[in-house]
Amino acid sequence: MKKFFLPFISFIFLIAIILVVIWFNLPNIAAHFLTKDFGVSVSIENILLKKNQVDIKNFDISNPKKYKTKKAFFIKNLNIGYNFKELIGETLVIDSITFNDIFIGVEFYDSSGNENNWKEIMNMPPHSKNNKKKYLIKKMSLNNISVKLTKNNGKTETFPTIDNLTFYNISDESGFPIDEIEKAIAHAVLKSIFEKFSLNHILDTINPKNIIKSLPIPFTK
Repeated sequence: MKKFFLPFISFIFLIAIILVVIWFNLPNIAAHFLTKDFGVSVSIENILLKKNQVDIKNFDISNPKKYKTKKAFFIKNLNIGYNFKELIGETLVIDSITFNDIFIGVEFYDSSGNENNWKEIMNMPPHSKNNKKKYLIKKMSLNNISVKLTKNNGKTETFPTIDNLTFYNISDESGFPIDEIEKAIAHAVLKSIFEKFSLNHILDTINPKNIIKSLPIPFTK
């Protein structure tokens, strides 16, 4: 009997060690997969799992290496609210996503802006096959948004801070499969902000397959 239990106990102990390692490396694991999706370095300082919500601290998307500025996107705090049963249902449903203290860096590689950092980031081809599962994000709020434009001649322009943007009902109808849900979120954010600051031409440089032509997501300023 003892010979039977010893391997079993060792196996349970090994599983426990693996779970602990995964738990403490969760930010690095998540950042690894997002780096593949965006094709540029992504870092996350901390992920805190709570009942029905996830808190993410210092989420950072870097620019492609050829650009002078380092950051393309930064969020100081990100909160995701959900019901676990709805996450594993036929349709993946997220109740709310709240971004606090956001920085968006735009950099032109040429004088016209046709070559820019977001063109490269958003046009990165997906690394996996499209998943047919549907998704719905009921509400997405962005608070305290700052945008900085760096032109190819080194001149910069900082736009007025946007206090809040709130979106409703982001879904697979936006044109992005669930494998690229993070790009659907990014494009919804970029579309509304770039239009606000007359940077629409940047959206025109993004692969047509990745453009949300008419967002089914009313938002309030």
